Amino acid sequence: MDSRTQLLADPFWSVVARRHPELEIVLVPGDEPDLSTPIVDADAAHVAAIAEALESQRPQDGWDGAEPPHAEVVPGPSPDSVEVRLKYSQRDADGLQTLAAMAQHADHAESRDGEVVTLRAAFDLLRLRATWARETEILVVRFTSPALRVGEELAARLLGRS
Repeated sequence: MDSRTQLLADPFWSVVARRHPELEIVLVPGDEPDLSTPIVDADAAHVAAIAEALESQRPQDGWDGAEPPHAEVVPGPSPDSVEVRLKYSQRDADGLQTLAAMAQHADHAESRDGEVVTLRAAFDLLRLRATWARETEILVVRFTSPALRVGEELAARLLGRS
C-alpha cells in the first residue's frame, strides 16, 4: 500500500489531511502498539516526581482564573500498586491540530474518528488518551503513569485509605 493510500485509510490522519491540505503528512510503518500497563517498582519519592512531571505537561494558561488540575494518585492493577493520572479539559476549536501535534511526539499513536475523535498514544512509559468533540470543541486529555508497585501499605497511604 503506498503512503497516500495508507494515509487516506487511516481514520485520524485522513481527516487531518482533508481539513489541512497545507500539511505534509507522512505515515511511517511501526510495530504494533503496546498500550498495556507496564509495572515499575517505585517509592513515595518516585510517585511525587511522576506527579510533578505530569503537571508540567498541562497547559499553563487557559484556566479562566480557576486552579489548574493537579495529578492524582489512583489505584493500580493490583493492591500493591498505584498509578498517577492527570486529566484536564479545555475548549479547543483546533482540536484536530492539537491531537495531530500530540501524536507526532508519541512513540505510538492510534486514533478513531467520528463525532468524537479519540487519540491513544504512548510516550515511553506514559499513556495518553485524548478526545475532542467536534460539536462542543472540548478537548479532554488524560495522561497516566505506568503502574507503580509501591507495596500495599504505601499504596493504601497514597490512596488515603490508612
